[in-house]
Amino acid sequence: MKMSREEFNALHLWFRWVSDELKEKDIEFNDVIKAMNNMTLRPTEHLVKEVMWRPVQIALYHKESTTQIGPDAVNSILEHLNRLLANLDTPVHVPFPNKDDLARERAEKKFYGE
Repeated sequence: MKMSREEFNALHLWFRWVSDELKEKDIEFNDVIKAMNNMTLRPTEHLVKEVMWRPVQIALYHKESTTQIGPDAVNSILEHLNRLLANLDTPVHVPFPNKDDLARERAEKKFYGE
């Protein structure tokens, strides 16, 4: 469900109010980021894309969208993120999907009516 224009405007007004309150109380944004680092969030596809992938993509290639990069950039970003994941307290390795994986995913979505 999409937000209404009024809900969207209210959300952005809240963003401004929070920003104003932080400035009024002379709170640096680095302190907010430190507090956010202690938040407990379950991983989601969206968080992986927005919090892990996109900052590396922007830092390396100055491109906001994955539609603006090619296979070499994808491989480079994957190398960086795979190193990060491998160095977690509990190392993680997830191989990049191949054509068979993509076909299987499409078939499963079709089967489950997604």
